[in-house]
Amino acid sequence: MTARGMSQVASTNPLMTASGRVADAGNISVTLASGMKHAVGFGHLSSTSGSGTWRGALCSGTWTAQRI
Repeated sequence: MTARGMSQVASTNPLMTASGRVADAGNISVTLASGMKHAVGFGHLSSTSGSGTWRGALCSGTWTAQRI
């Protein structure tokens, strides 16, 4: 979904909710939740790939994305 130059992030998985935004410049922020557990992520997307970091209550890591 795009509104005011930003795309919104959503989940189609009924066991998990996702919310966040991707700005025109490619900066992304997202919050994921499943029951009492949740994590937040930040990063950057380009036209072909992306990368960033995420963290939850007890763990953290990095993520990468590749356009297929």
